[in-house]
Amino acid sequence: MVSEVLKNKVIGLISETTKEMGIKLYATAKIHNYLVLKVNIQSCSIDLKTNLIETVKSTLDKGGLIGTDKEYLEEVLKCTILHKDVPSHVHCNVHHLKKLFSGEALELLEKIHANVRCDYYSDSDIGRDYIDVGYYYDLTIGNNKTGFRVIQKV
Repeated sequence: MVSEVLKNKVIGLISETTKEMGIKLYATAKIHNYLVLKVNIQSCSIDLKTNLIETVKSTLDKGGLIGTDKEYLEEVLKCTILHKDVPSHVHCNVHHLKKLFSGEALELLEKIHANVRCDYYSDSDIGRDYIDVGYYYDLTIGNNKTGFRVIQKV
């Protein structure tokens, strides 16, 4: 279950992380149905969208991807390029961060992912169809009203 205490803890951890890394970032967190913590990066001194496009293009050019990985990256690239100049959001699949981002952007998002999971646990047993998790979470970049903004470092 997601509480205001958890939400504030996550935002505090993200703030500490970005300060340590020397990155300026503005993120918000919302609670959805008491079960999902939605973290949105609205602006950052690293151009996350451009990094995503360049990293995915590079990964696809190298080849060696099979099946759904290639299809997933092609779809991410198509949607991100299509909406690059339009206010929109990009959903970050936390299981594919290394395929989507590189360099400082990857390091930042991995640390933010760790911050979001600060009180997370999973005692689920798929074999018994038993689901027991601390909470669910989403990580997105930009929003549909203002999009994602690159800001200057302090």
